[in-house]
Order: sequence, then C-alpha cells, then structure tokens
Amino acid sequence: MQRLSCRLAAGRRQLNITQSSASSSSAWRRSFATSNVNDLKAKELNAAAKRWVDEVASFESSQAKAISGDPIAMTDVGWLVHKGRAPILDSSSAPGTYQDADIPRAIEAYKKAAELRYSPASSLLADLYFYGKEVPPDLGLARRHLEEVLDTTLHDEPADAYVRGKALRQLGIADRLSGDVASSKERLSSSVELVSKHLNGNWAFILPHDPPGLWELLSREQGILEDSPLLARNLSGFAAAPGRGEGDSLRTAAALRSYTNALRAVEAHDKAWAVALWEESLERFPEDYERGSWGVTYLESLMRVYGHPILQKALREAVQGGRRPAVSVLGSALGNTAVWPSLAFGFSARGYEALGCCVDKAKELVEGLKGEAGDEARSRVEFFKADVFGPNVDLTGSDVVWSNDFQWGEEAQSEVEKMAFDAMDAGGCLVLYRRPREEGLAWNEIGVAKAGVSWDPELPVFILRK
Repeated sequence: MQRLSCRLAAGRRQLNITQSSASSSSAWRRSFATSNVNDLKAKELNAAAKRWVDEVASFESSQAKAISGDPIAMTDVGWLVHKGRAPILDSSSAPGTYQDADIPRAIEAYKKAAELRYSPASSLLADLYFYGKEVPPDLGLARRHLEEVLDTTLHDEPADAYVRGKALRQLGIADRLSGDVASSKERLSSSVELVSKHLNGNWAFILPHDPPGLWELLSREQGILEDSPLLARNLSGFAAAPGRGEGDSLRTAAALRSYTNALRAVEAHDKAWAVALWEESLERFPEDYERGSWGVTYLESLMRVYGHPILQKALREAVQGGRRPAVSVLGSALGNTAVWPSLAFGFSARGYEALGCCVDKAKELVEGLKGEAGDEARSRVEFFKADVFGPNVDLTGSDVVWSNDFQWGEEAQSEVEKMAFDAMDAGGCLVLYRRPREEGLAWNEIGVAKAGVSWDPELPVFILRK
C-alpha cells in the first residue's frame, strides 16, 4: 500500500527544482559514444538479471513475513498478486515471469491484514467494492471497509492523512449517491481539510487516481515558468497568430507564469472549489460521476502536443492564409488547455464545460490576468457552461478541437470523434488523450505525441488531422 500513498505523501516535503549539469550530460554522451555496443547489451542484461533476483528475494521475504502474521507484508503480497506482479518462483520458469492476477487470493490477503487493523488493507478492499471494476460493486461492503479505515486511523496523524482522507472522500461520494446531501458535504469537507493540511494541498482530494510523477512534473513546470528568457526562446519556434512578433515573447512568458501559478493555486489550495467539484460532478453525473474526474495536464505537455509536426503544419497553413487559428476545448475544466495556446500563440479559444464551478473559476482566472496580455486573453478566450453534446456547442471553424474525454466512456468518445470530424474544415485537427475509436472516419493524418499527465507521465496523445 505504500506504493499507493507515497507519491502524494511526498508532497509534505518542499518541492525542489533539479537541473542536470552540462558537464555530466557531456560525460554521458562521451561514455555512450565510446562504449562497445556488445558491452552495453551485456550490462543491460546483467542489470535486468540483478533486478529480477532482487525482486524474487523481496517477494520471498514478504511471503515469509506474511505467513508469520505481518499485516504490511500480507498487504504487499496481496497487492502484487492483485496486479499480476508476483514472480513465479518455479525454477523451470524463465526470469521475468509473473503469476497471473488473482483477485480472490488478493482479497484473502487484504482481509487477513485488515483483521489485524492495518488501514491500507481495508482501503484496498474498499476500492475493490466501491469502484466495482474487478469484482461486482457492493456499496455496503465498501462502506464497511471504509469505516474500518476511520476506526484504525487518527485524524490528526500526518501518516494517516492519505488513507483516511481518501476514505472520507469515498464515504462522502457514497452518501451523496444515497441521497444524504448533508452527510456528504460534511465528509467531503473533512477530507479536503485533512489532506490539505498534511499532504501539500488538495491534490489527494481532487485526484481520484494515484498520480505518478506529480511532484516532479509540477516542479519541472515551475522551473520552466521561472526561466522567462528560456521559455520565450522556446516559444519562438511555434506557429503563432498573424501580427505576433518576436518582441511579444517575454511578455508572453510573464503572462504564462502568472496564469499558471494562479491555476495551480486553485487546484492545490481552493478548498471550497474542490468540494464543489465533487458535489457538482455527483449531481450532474450521478450514474457516471467519474466522467467529471479531475486530471492534470502540464504546460510542457501541451507544448509537446502543439509542437507536433502535424499540428504545426495545420496551424501554419491557417496563419499563412491570414487567419487567427481557433481552438475549441471539450471538457475545458479550469480552462488551461484553452488559455495556454491563446496566451502563448495569440489563438482564439472557446471552452465548453458541464460543471459550473469550473466555468466560473476559469473565467475568474482570465479576469485576473493583468496588463495587455490580460486584455488580449479576455478578448480571445470564452468559456461556456454546456453539455458538449448539446446544441450550444459549435465547433465550426475550429483549427484544433482538444477533447478532455479520457473518462467519458466509449460511446461518448466515439461521438466526440464524429462530431469534430463533421464540424471541422479540411486541415483541422482533433487532439485525444487516448486512441481513436471510430475506424470509419477518413482522417488524412494521424500522429502521436508523448505528454505527461497526472495519470500517466508518458501518455500517448493522438493528433488526428482531417
């Protein structure tokens, strides 16, 4: 269970920005250039073999401790069995071979650990029945295990904050689904207060997933924003709206820094908005509230997508035709995937979002921008509270349709693709956080950019050009 909580718990530490030195980078390149290829392969094989030996030894040690009654080891073994990462110990099996995932066996291990009052085991049991992805959903059983978490943790103990805060959030969701609005609000408010106090802000409350690399990628983003001259130089190679000159680059970098810092402050520290996010998601999508699940896209990730040759080609054609490129965002959340390209490249942008708390806050963030950059953003960026499949969504003339539909379900995702294809002119691009589903659409080009998001630090983002 430590694997689940360590990333967010690490937020108690101050975020440090680390940059590799040029000398070490040069040394690495020299070493690589002069190494024998066969020696490198041998070293890689030896390293892999050592990792496997260590993995097997660790699993055997955990098994022995579990048999002796150690609840932490029981949970660790259960987790590896659950995820299909338990090594096969038979000497006849090839190294690197794992047992198939075994949910009943994992549940048995979690139950034994939970009986010994180990809260992470109770939390894992609750997850299984709460989400119902690997076993039939059972809200009653989920509640029982969530109450076990509360019974075996302390509200003022920092080490318990992650698992206890998560349990309170899930109980708040369960209460809301059961119609107990008052209890739901109390539980959700208690959860966000707890994690905000002990886990460096709201992240453990608003993110329903364990976020690999969150602190490192937020630190990296902050480092990029703080180096305005470098950011300005990097932006200069992108397609930009007509009339946008090189002299705008430093002003643009400053505006990006101001806006992004304000955006992250809302996500990390606006507790009222965080509670409203869950409440409105549950009210708006009671049967599919995960559709409103929060995720983080980083500034660098958006730039990687916009820097893809397919997207740059489409945008340059628009600019060469004397047009200001237009961006439409489906599921615009707090608006960053609309505001960033407007600030950075002078594009116009429209964001469509079903949750009013996000639309209101997105508008507030744009209103807070100072100076000429703020005036320009307010004249070019609009946000609308609208169901993305409703009559008020207009994608006509969009050069880029950016769809935040990762959690929307297959039917809705297919509808997004058809809707965008029908609305866009030839040359328009659709950006997806997942593989395209509709095989019958005649996209002219399809590309992939690797971009970090909170649920995957190297997510393949698909770019489809009509």
